[in-house]
Amino acid sequence: MSRASLASVFLLAVWLDPPGTAYAADLGYIMVILYAAWSALLVFVAMRSWWHEYRFAPLVQGIDILAFAAAAFLTEAADGNFHSPFLAFAAFLLITASLRWGMRTVGLTAITLTMLYGAVGTGASILGLAHSVHQLLHRETYLIALSIMLVWLGAGPKTPRMLPLPDPGGIPGKRKMELISSALTFTCDTLHAQKAAIALLHEEELWTEVFHREHGQIRVERLPFDDQAGHADDPDTAVLFDTRKGRRITSTPDDRLGILREHYFIELSNTFAANEGISANFSFNGAQGELLIWTMDAPCVDDLPVARSLAREIGAALEHEETAALAQSIAVANVRNAVARDLHDSVAQFMAGTIFRLEALRGWCRRGEDPDEEIVAIKSALRTEQRHLRAMIDRLRNATDGDRDADVIAELQSVLDEIGQHWQISTDLISAHVALDVPIGLAYDLRQLVREAVANAVRHGECRHIELVLKREPDQTLRIRIRDDGKGFPEAPTAPRSIDERIRALGGRLNVANTNPGVELHIEVPIRKAS
Repeated sequence: MSRASLASVFLLAVWLDPPGTAYAADLGYIMVILYAAWSALLVFVAMRSWWHEYRFAPLVQGIDILAFAAAAFLTEAADGNFHSPFLAFAAFLLITASLRWGMRTVGLTAITLTMLYGAVGTGASILGLAHSVHQLLHRETYLIALSIMLVWLGAGPKTPRMLPLPDPGGIPGKRKMELISSALTFTCDTLHAQKAAIALLHEEELWTEVFHREHGQIRVERLPFDDQAGHADDPDTAVLFDTRKGRRITSTPDDRLGILREHYFIELSNTFAANEGISANFSFNGAQGELLIWTMDAPCVDDLPVARSLAREIGAALEHEETAALAQSIAVANVRNAVARDLHDSVAQFMAGTIFRLEALRGWCRRGEDPDEEIVAIKSALRTEQRHLRAMIDRLRNATDGDRDADVIAELQSVLDEIGQHWQISTDLISAHVALDVPIGLAYDLRQLVREAVANAVRHGECRHIELVLKREPDQTLRIRIRDDGKGFPEAPTAPRSIDERIRALGGRLNVANTNPGVELHIEVPIRKAS
């Protein structure tokens, strides 16, 4: 189409501004008219067959070069300079070579144009039929300058064509179907196609997930893995195919075109009876995919870079979506683990302590002692635990503690008093600090950690006394030592799972040692002050 437009403009320019004293005016008119007719014929061929357009492209380029050399002499007045679209024709040939074959062909075309124009001009000058030598050299200089500029531009780094997909909306990580539906619709609109499909193949799966758009509707299918034909090693390649005639033209990541003897895509064309269309493959998160477009209006090789760009964008969008989904699943798992730790360190341990006290209360009743005081104490402990549970629920609902600080000395003293009374043991908190502010989230985790440590010491070590020593180091590290007088571990000590997980989540370290009697926990956690 560009060639036909240029030929029409060329003919119009010669008609509006006749050569006058041209060396062969009538022949020039005939040549331009014939070239315009030739261009119209090529438009017809391109619309009927993208295969013949590609196969005849080198021959057409050669004819264009000859037409350029002839037009430059047959349509130029002897006393004029650049009356004909001389540079426009040369630029068209060089840009065509750049888009179709790449920088190397641009250079060859530039050399051919320069040498051919120089040779024809020199011969015509010797025969007395051409411009002056000065005018010939002048135009040759312009031609060389234009060639150098276009070769230099073609040699620069190529930025992949970008066709950003429309945002389907929704929450990233939970919108895969919406994203694929939007991508298929955008693909059909961009390439003027009625049908498109996306196939996703995960190597660990035994089937291929296929999303198919036809007449505005999206369907999802699962095809057996054995029915697929493999995939391309290069994740950024597109193929224009005609299965009925066995024709395939491929476009590589460096925009090179070539005839493909064998296809190596996940074969969807047979599944959907797509006889003619474009197939482009892509990769995302170690998986492979294919974009298939068919029932297109006049497909051509110029659609291949567009299809590759669309496939590349779809792969990037799916990778982002899967990454967001993975991040969400990790976040959910972290929240689930945190809730499990909190329930274990608070509710579960409190229930164990309550059972312990109820067993003691039954003994009181059997001995005829008054149980009222202990019942009141148990009721008070239950109310306190209820407040803690409600506070934990509020933390989960609000999902943030803000940037508030809390006095960890007061928090730990409070929890030691509560659990000491609950487990009926004595506790001591030793610290050189009267008060010590830390982020409220850290204070909460330390409360839960101490509850779990004391419960373990009483239930498993049968201790009667707990000593907690707390110190802040100059490097903003909090050191905590929890020691009991129980019977300790029968063998090598192991770190309690809940305590170890909580300390690791805080970025700290835990060391457990038998002290004979008892067990000693050495804890180090960083103080992450809110900024």
